Amino acid sequence: MTPQERKAALARLKHSYSASAAWTTVAQWIRRMVAIEPSVMRRVAARTFGDLGSWIERGSRNVGVCGCLVGSTALELVDARNHFKPDPYFEGFTRTTGEWKGESCPATTAVAELVRGPQALKDNMDGWACRAGIAASNLLLMLTDDTAVALIKDEIHRQLRARAKRRAARKVAA
Repeated sequence: MTPQERKAALARLKHSYSASAAWTTVAQWIRRMVAIEPSVMRRVAARTFGDLGSWIERGSRNVGVCGCLVGSTALELVDARNHFKPDPYFEGFTRTTGEWKGESCPATTAVAELVRGPQALKDNMDGWACRAGIAASNLLLMLTDDTAVALIKDEIHRQLRARAKRRAARKVAA
């Protein structure tokens, strides 16, 4: 996405309070996730997204492809940590380890349980992920699916670059 395309997409979002609020929610969630899981978010940005409002790609039950931001993040976390497996019939995940082995849960719960960080962060992540997923699908109120996905991926790349700059500045200062 070029800077001009990003500027035009953000300008379209500003015409609707709900779309603007949705973008703010998505951008904040991306910022948090990049801070705690940069390698996972790098892989999410490289994924092919489908319909932002869809869990399993166009009803095909292809569990390797998810249309939504949070579901794509959950798939990448599952690949990295291997504690869940995608469940196309539940449209979520099934636990493969622990006390709740075999139990199904939504993508937001999988993200919350697999993300690294303090327990306070994990406790809030389920709600944050849920709001971000709904907000990402609400971007479709003002943008096409392709534009919304490009904007999300661009934000992930921007946050990754900002994180790299902060880390470089800390190394120079040390």
